[in-house]
Amino acid sequence: MKASWKTIITYILFILLGISISSGFFIIKNNKNNKKEVDLLAKELIEKELIEKKIKFNKSIKTEITNKLNLKAESFFVADIDSEEIIFQKNPDKKLGIASLTKIATTAIALKNNTNNKKLQIKREFITYTSSYNNLIPNEIFDFNKALELMFITSSNDIALSVAYNNENRIENYNYFLEKMNKLADDLNMKSTIFFSPTGLDEKSNINGSYSSSSDIFKLVKFFYKNYPVFIQNVTVPKKEICSNIFCHKLENTNPLISTTPNIIFSKTGWTDEKDGSLSLIYEINNKKYIIIVLGSTKEGRFIDSTELINALTNYLIKKK
Repeated sequence: MKASWKTIITYILFILLGISISSGFFIIKNNKNNKKEVDLLAKELIEKELIEKKIKFNKSIKTEITNKLNLKAESFFVADIDSEEIIFQKNPDKKLGIASLTKIATTAIALKNNTNNKKLQIKREFITYTSSYNNLIPNEIFDFNKALELMFITSSNDIALSVAYNNENRIENYNYFLEKMNKLADDLNMKSTIFFSPTGLDEKSNINGSYSSSSDIFKLVKFFYKNYPVFIQNVTVPKKEICSNIFCHKLENTNPLISTTPNIIFSKTGWTDEKDGSLSLIYEINNKKYIIIVLGSTKEGRFIDSTELINALTNYLIKKK
């Protein structure tokens, strides 16, 4: 049966109506999608603008606080240990003598090599009497890691030499140990760093035992903290007793701030003469850790400078909220 022309027209109208409704839904849907995209773009732009404003604000606070600092140090560097955000800095890449901060690298190489917890004998030829701690007895024997703790806490040059020579008075051992120290610096991309000795003592009147920069020491301290947390806990103490086979040594930390300043969770001092006072710290505040490096200060100035930087850091974190 043939459909009447009226029926055909009705079908056509229904089809056109369906197409029109479908198109309307498609347009509405597209409009909704476009609105979402516009809203997201606007949100991203607003967030980006807020972030840029916050960065500028924080930068202005850092500049303001830095300008008020009155430090003796030729170079300093303060940064977040995890994000590596630099809070304060001055001459961060300047190459300076680092004295006994050298012993951070000495300890790192010694701990890495000491897989069997061997013993360390303090031979007479390695007792130099140039350390801040001079109570070692010729031929006394320590557990290796305990000897390293004594070295770190008191900055003992005699133990540093004993470790580098590896219980034998052979220059090959010493040179091999230095190679390892300088290889560590290369691996950490410490471009301004060179170690001439495991102690940090001056090689000559015009040549330091080691050279580095405050930004390089930041890298070394971060590496040391991440890899040897138990050792750090054992040495970041005001006082400690460590015994050899014949004598118990009562030790005092070379950094007096550990006794007076809460939240210091790592410390290593360095000093050879009035222009080479250095100090490295990790300071914890609000559950975040910050590395503080001071180079080219004085014997007493390094502690004053570090305290001022701790106060400046605290002030910055309050203001940036």
